[in-house]
Amino acid sequence: MARWKVLQMTFHLFIPSFYTYPIPMKYTLLIALCILSRIAFAQPDQIQKKLEGYWLQEGYGIYLEIRDSVYKFYDITNISCQQSASPVLNNWIGSLKSLLDLYDVKKISSKEMILKYGITSYKFKRLKTPLGICQKPIKFSNDPILNFDVLWHTFKENYAYARLRKVDWDKLYKKYRPLISKKTTKLQLYTYFRDILDAIKDAHISLQVPKDLEIAYAKSTASLSNKGKRKRYKYNYPTARYLAQQQVTKMFPQSTFRHFHKDLLMWGKLNQRVGYIQINAMNGFSLDVSIPDSLSTAQYWDRHWGQIVTSLKRGKTIGQYFRDEIRGANVMIDSIVRELSSTSAIILDVRFNNGGTDKVALDILSRFVQQKTAVFSKHVWDKNNFLFEQVIAIQPAPKTYQGKIAILTSRQTASSAETLVLSSLALPNVLRIGSPTMGVFSDVLQKQLPNGWRFGLSNEIYRSNTRQNFESQGIPPKSLIKYPTNVMDFFEAIYSQGKSDLAIQKALDLFSK
Repeated sequence: MARWKVLQMTFHLFIPSFYTYPIPMKYTLLIALCILSRIAFAQPDQIQKKLEGYWLQEGYGIYLEIRDSVYKFYDITNISCQQSASPVLNNWIGSLKSLLDLYDVKKISSKEMILKYGITSYKFKRLKTPLGICQKPIKFSNDPILNFDVLWHTFKENYAYARLRKVDWDKLYKKYRPLISKKTTKLQLYTYFRDILDAIKDAHISLQVPKDLEIAYAKSTASLSNKGKRKRYKYNYPTARYLAQQQVTKMFPQSTFRHFHKDLLMWGKLNQRVGYIQINAMNGFSLDVSIPDSLSTAQYWDRHWGQIVTSLKRGKTIGQYFRDEIRGANVMIDSIVRELSSTSAIILDVRFNNGGTDKVALDILSRFVQQKTAVFSKHVWDKNNFLFEQVIAIQPAPKTYQGKIAILTSRQTASSAETLVLSSLALPNVLRIGSPTMGVFSDVLQKQLPNGWRFGLSNEIYRSNTRQNFESQGIPPKSLIKYPTNVMDFFEAIYSQGKSDLAIQKALDLFSK
């Protein structure tokens, strides 16, 4: 099913791409409790009869049972079945009504079912009888061998980019499996997992463990990481990111820039001819929050997600929340485009955008599309097979911008922000300026080990409208600016330009030709 694309597993909801504004763990747990308290709704008999049964999802390692208006999701591999970490409402069991509040049933028959959320459809095969391995699911186990085997099988069966990223799962199994026994400690097991996963160098792979284990790991590896000289930066990450985002205001001190949700959006006119829109995430757009901009960025977003949790506790559904997100994005981009409609060109700056949800990305881009356009395709990978390919198209918004467009990118442009850039390849006369994007496109497939550790991986393949796959390499710009790959070096390269910005100046030069 769908997931948000997240760099780190922050908001464990069953939705679509990568994150910018993290949802604190305390709120993640509260959201789960909100949902657990509301699982007893009923559906009309005709819907229940069609949906009830046993379903195997194509390409996601998920088994679904629907009985008596209640769904149950299980994560499965060839050797395991356990209560799922990846279903729609962050809970493996819930009401059919809560499921259908978020997903549309696009097809239902005696053989298959297709559910859709956002831009993506998910295919399920109907089984005649319950899946045997899930009759006695694993509930909890600290067994190091079992946890290693579940992790290995999940990646072996679902990770889409082993060949591209030169990962030999059988070789890794032979190397690490003999090292693990019943006596292997949690720290040792976590270290082995980190050794395996970190080497893949895929920002959509994540592994989340208890904080005390993270601290112990950091201490155990400190001597190794300190062997080389580490660069010391003048500013910490939040400050450096903020300064880089504000570089445009130094270049155009006479311009008035407006903001939405602190630093989520910034826009204004650079001159009478050129507008500028900085989009720093593809999530966090809900209009149902009210927080003073005087707070620090960290305080602002902590309170933002706190208000979202409060609304869920008071009865708002997850489906309603995501519809609010989409509505907020559409309201804001419409307002901004109207404000900049007198210009002849707009710069879309997604250099600092780590992603969010593809639906938001495509809705934003729809304001710059003049006709229905097939922009990319995506399909799932399952045990060496490519399944259920979907062609994604953008419909133009009711009111669209008619001028020229330039999109600014960097190696920090990731996930659903890359979906926007990928889609722009199908549009005529869009300038792309900067560095190649990060090269991580898939929605994150969220899973959980028997010991409770959560992890994420990529199981989907995105291709451009010309069938190109830009995973790992990123989407190349038309006009290259060699930004540093390291995020702190990149921020420093931006805010150290004095009163200039190479990418923005390049766009202005190209617009003037």
